[in-house]
Amino acid sequence: MPQRPQALAFDVLDTLFDTAPLEPSLIAAGLPRGTHRLWLSRTLQAGFALAASGSFRTFDDVARAALAGIVAENGNGIGAEEIDRLAAQLRDLPAHRDVEPALTRAREAGIPALAVGTGDSDGTRELLGRAGVGVLLEGIVSIDDVQQWKPRPEVYWHVVRLLGVEAPRVTLVTSHSWDVHGAHRAGLSTAWVDRGESRNTAFDPPDVSGKDLEEVCERLLALPE
Repeated sequence: MPQRPQALAFDVLDTLFDTAPLEPSLIAAGLPRGTHRLWLSRTLQAGFALAASGSFRTFDDVARAALAGIVAENGNGIGAEEIDRLAAQLRDLPAHRDVEPALTRAREAGIPALAVGTGDSDGTRELLGRAGVGVLLEGIVSIDDVQQWKPRPEVYWHVVRLLGVEAPRVTLVTSHSWDVHGAHRAGLSTAWVDRGESRNTAFDPPDVSGKDLEEVCERLLALPE
């Protein structure tokens, strides 16, 4: 049975920050509906492939390349400057409404929390700063720190080392089934938040799940010591 966590690690995109606002800008640029999900999926797919082949490129590089590929397929003449402008919006996303109360609850309970993102630390810091929630976190972990994409275990092990807590007492909180699976395989406990995408049962299940971050945090805090 899982225990009450001694530390939390929160995934960033979709888990803490809503990526849906990317869609209107992409449509306005002449790309079809659903492009924001396709773009993020292809970015992750490329990142996973790089990790599996022993290579590394930054999230910004991979995201721009994925978007450029979609633009080329649609043949609508969007230039490099417009691609850069659209990609820059990944650093200007709104936090989900449940983020601040959930992080506040964790802090009040004395549980340190980190943000663990695929983007670079500066980009994640910008997102957290604009949302006004950076002060509720102890720090930021980027895949750049270990030159590996999640769900490679090195990313999760790095989080554990930074927190100085045994892996099973660190809970990764994420909206992605593959992230749950990776963290579980690396020895961490896991929590899944429903952001509108059904959980993939091909992956290991989470220890805790909830309809929003507040429910997830309350269920984690209710676990036995």
